[in-house]
Amino acid sequence: MAAKLKVDQIESVDGSANVTLNNSITMASGKTLPAASLTGTVPTASLGTGTAGSGNFLRGDGSWQAAGSTSASDLTSGTLPMARLSGTLPALNGSALTNLPGGGKILQVVETTTSTAKSVGGNTYTGTNLLGSITPSATSSRILVMVNQSIVMRTDTTDARDVHVKLTRDGTTILTNKFPAEGESNNRHYDSGYAGSKIDSPNTTSSVTYETFFKISGSSADALVQYDGGTSTIFLMEIGA
Repeated sequence: MAAKLKVDQIESVDGSANVTLNNSITMASGKTLPAASLTGTVPTASLGTGTAGSGNFLRGDGSWQAAGSTSASDLTSGTLPMARLSGTLPALNGSALTNLPGGGKILQVVETTTSTAKSVGGNTYTGTNLLGSITPSATSSRILVMVNQSIVMRTDTTDARDVHVKLTRDGTTILTNKFPAEGESNNRHYDSGYAGSKIDSPNTTSSVTYETFFKISGSSADALVQYDGGTSTIFLMEIGA
């Protein structure tokens, strides 16, 4: 049977010194020891399981665990609350931004103009002298083509006539349109003009050429482009996929 010592208080001989216990004390169930009566340092091994260290913390379950990194370079997921951002953020260098969606970015723009006049008086397509070339940087890129064509119609007949315009890419038609002119004799001029656009997918990284053509239906009428110093413009914009 283990020895027992039952006392209300342990003091030094003169009642002024601390009593040092070389062994552990086990408190009876339901009994407490006032914190004010304790001095010194509690061994870390007595606080929890695992190994204590400068990089560890004592978790709520009574175990020593490695502390997570607080370095920004170790942030790989999750959302940073706005409250954590304060002050002025440093300027971003675009070259350091990676894995951004590429869709919709304009990669290059080509503009071509012409003021060289030309006329057509028949039902056969003729080039308008307006053309532009662009070399896509990727086969997945799309090309936005915008045309502003200066066109004048001249009639010497009471019958209505139609002016036809088409847009081609390397000879392949990708857009057609037409607009009418009321018939009237005495070489009546009609200022019309044409504006059209098309998103094309050339699927190549070689240079492609976009060109406009025009014609007029019937006789006793003709169509003129860049008439009297008029200017026509074609815009080519490469859009990343």
